[in-house]
Amino acid sequence: MARFFIRKTDQSTWVFVPAIANTAAPTAAEINAGVLLTPHIAEISGFNFKNEKIDTPDLADNFVGSIPGEDVTDDSSLNFYLDDTSTTLWTALAQGTSGFMVMNWFARTAASKTRVWPVVSAGRNDVITLDADAAKFMVDFTIPSRPELDAVWPAGVTL
Repeated sequence: MARFFIRKTDQSTWVFVPAIANTAAPTAAEINAGVLLTPHIAEISGFNFKNEKIDTPDLADNFVGSIPGEDVTDDSSLNFYLDDTSTTLWTALAQGTSGFMVMNWFARTAASKTRVWPVVSAGRNDVITLDADAAKFMVDFTIPSRPELDAVWPAGVTL
């Protein structure tokens, strides 16, 4: 695969989807029912899946080996630009709202690798600064179950 710039127009897509029956293969109808977040995202934090290794030292060697441990996710949040004419994002991501964060880095190409993260909004907060910066708000998310890291993007998405 060739290298690419992730912020390129129409390259990356983030959608908040209220319901997905099969996270390994979300449907176009499910994604089309979601809220397109991509043009509103100012910053991304977290949404990383990793394994916490367990050290396994032993008396016979000064080398400390390790074994796989618990699978965990980092604290995850998104910063969005505030919109003074629309409250769509603010409303869709209210505290306690459950859904799925669907992420695709491959220009929405059918059957391309997609990630589907189950999320619950832990709340919205204004990002307050005195800097010369656009107004923003942040949404923290909890991750209630294992994300699907090898889902496929369906044909027919029209967002």
